[in-house]
Amino acid sequence: MLVLQLFLQFLGLLIWLVIIPFLIGLLPARFLPKEYRTPGTVFLAGFIIYLAVFEVVGVIVVLNAVHGGMAILLKWFTPLAVALASLGLGAEIVVPAVRPHIRTKTKILSLEAKFIWLLFFLLLAFQLFISLTHAFFDGDDAYYVVQSLIAKEKGFLYRVEPYTGDSTVLNMRNALAVFPLWITMLAEKTRIHPTIIAHSILPLFLLPLAYLLFFRIGKSLFKNKIESLPVFMVLMALIQIFGNVSIFTSETFLMTRTWQGKSFAVGFIIPAFLWLFLLISEKVSCRAYWLLLAALVLMSGIASSLVVFLVLMMVLIFGFYLALHYRSVPILLKTMAAGIPGAAYILLYLFLK
Repeated sequence: MLVLQLFLQFLGLLIWLVIIPFLIGLLPARFLPKEYRTPGTVFLAGFIIYLAVFEVVGVIVVLNAVHGGMAILLKWFTPLAVALASLGLGAEIVVPAVRPHIRTKTKILSLEAKFIWLLFFLLLAFQLFISLTHAFFDGDDAYYVVQSLIAKEKGFLYRVEPYTGDSTVLNMRNALAVFPLWITMLAEKTRIHPTIIAHSILPLFLLPLAYLLFFRIGKSLFKNKIESLPVFMVLMALIQIFGNVSIFTSETFLMTRTWQGKSFAVGFIIPAFLWLFLLISEKVSCRAYWLLLAALVLMSGIASSLVVFLVLMMVLIFGFYLALHYRSVPILLKTMAAGIPGAAYILLYLFLK
């Protein structure tokens, strides 16, 4: 019985952390350049859209539902996510756009490159082992993780004060950042306690996810010198391990507070913006890149209200630079369009405050 339970929990995690985001990613992937229709890119694109949808549904439910908010959120988000995943799968079955480009010729690596890749995977395994066996309990857990637990046990979304258990009004700084509710959603789907999801499971998922982004960034940076890619990945792994020079570094957040929204911002959202920046710089005419950028701006609110402002400023600065470089007004217009979700989020925040 225990084995069956563990199997079902693992299957639930696999479905809601990997399979559904990947299937959703099949939708935009067919509009990407052929060389970028890889499993990693498909998954990253799908994960961005997946969380953007959760952010929109979550914010609507948080602002409108006083009682039974978590049940309402699951009622709306579950069929929406499944529908998007089904559309992606159906589109790929009817008109294959990704599968023909996955089977690409694999370049034979030198013995030195293989050794460096082995070193990287050993460093990654070490980080995963430490994150699992030396879970770090931060003071913010008393707020964020408890919000996830309250949402699961009571159904209230940000309407109970975690420190006292009393009813409270919505704190807009936190109510519009629904990352703790995503943890609750995973807990509901898998029947695993939210604290276990946060402290033991999410690091095993979010750390490799961050390195997948670093890998894609490295692929763009070292396109003509692929032998440098494993060196880049080892360097990134070492920076993460030895980056705890203060409690405020991004490495500290990623390694010790992986389950918090602010850590997700520095471990995924900001690197994802840099990745899309590189892709758009290579091919500014690809509409799928701009749509993914708009989705990233939209989903950045899941981590923190401040992150939306930061990402929006980065998008505008990047777009202005790119438009100036190419002397193109359409690029400037695309940049403004990609920033609309962020501007709408900020206006909503100011209005509610």
